Amino acid sequence: MHKISGDCCDRCCSYVSHNPTDTIALGIQIGSVLFPRALVALIGELGAGKTCFVKGLAYGINQTPEHEVTSPTFTMLHEYCGTSTLYHFDAYRIREQTELEAIGFYDCLDWGGIIVVEWADRVLNSLPAQRLTVRFDVLGEHDRRISCVAHGQDYHPIIHKIWPFVNAV
Repeated sequence: MHKISGDCCDRCCSYVSHNPTDTIALGIQIGSVLFPRALVALIGELGAGKTCFVKGLAYGINQTPEHEVTSPTFTMLHEYCGTSTLYHFDAYRIREQTELEAIGFYDCLDWGGIIVVEWADRVLNSLPAQRLTVRFDVLGEHDRRISCVAHGQDYHPIIHKIWPFVNAV
């Protein structure tokens, strides 16, 4: 595994992932420290690594095998059950808050699972203000800058818990 390099402040971290394995490993670490009703908002262009990251999240949350995690582009929602349920939304085709409501997004918030939203930038105004936002910037063929920002006090500890992993890789 290549070194994931990064920096950190109280509520944000930034990393450079050199391959999908690095991206999945970061997802596993974040997934392992998420809490019930946590919301993770993913932002990045097509092919930036959002679904790859969710493969790691799902494994970190409830040991869902990588091959079972796919993008919910056409179904808009996939559920991965285990110790905690992961609700994996794709907001690419969502245009209005009523559409989020129609696919059960707000119900999932109440059910106590963990929610991850791909293409969250399309629905940011409809998401709760308290969340972890993860941005993927393509730096090269395989390199990605993955930036995490904790919005709200409940999310700040996530940054502190994952920093030792990133620093040690």
